[in-house]
Amino acid sequence: MQAWSGQNDSGTRLPAHKLTTTIVLVFSLAGLISGFAFGGLIRSKPNTTNSGLPPKSTPVAQNTNTITPTATTQPIVALNPPATVNLSAATQVADGATTYSITIQAVDKQNKAVHATNITCKLWVVKQIPANQLLNLDSKTLKSVNTLQGPITGTVNNQPAPDLSVNNLTFDPTTPQLGFCKANGQMTWKYKIASTMPAGNYDLVILTDWNGVHFNWSWDNITITAS
Repeated sequence: MQAWSGQNDSGTRLPAHKLTTTIVLVFSLAGLISGFAFGGLIRSKPNTTNSGLPPKSTPVAQNTNTITPTATTQPIVALNPPATVNLSAATQVADGATTYSITIQAVDKQNKAVHATNITCKLWVVKQIPANQLLNLDSKTLKSVNTLQGPITGTVNNQPAPDLSVNNLTFDPTTPQLGFCKANGQMTWKYKIASTMPAGNYDLVILTDWNGVHFNWSWDNITITAS
């Protein structure tokens, strides 16, 4: 900053160096003022790159691939004897009116549920199989699924164990005696016992047959009483 030296001794004139300084100061102030005035006339503009057009929206990436679920079919595996999930009653009345039911589950050799819709299931009744005895079925019959519609005669200790279902069991139309299991490998039968069925001890025989390739069967004891 420049310092002022001496005094104004004339009252009307400024010393030369003061005059020069004053002129410079005046012009500086004038330039500053004009700069403010010019700057006030110029407005700042936003940074636009679209030449006045509306800004373009950024497209959102979308997945246009359509996924079609593929049905899976469990490979045919060896079966264990079917497991009984529920038997409505161990003692049943031959009155031709009471409805009984049994639900079974197809299982593999590890006793794990098999999920398949092409396993044929059948239920029939035989005279009670003695303890420690086995019911044997002809493998030729089981390998031909078409033959399962008719009565199946097995053997116990080389003695015939005939199917006693005909004229004795009446199956509900929604649960036929022979049919495919559900997708979860289960089958439920609902049936009535005719009044002509003699009282006694019997076995409900359950067969699971997988396309004639693998098959197995089991049985549940029931007692039938007269009405």
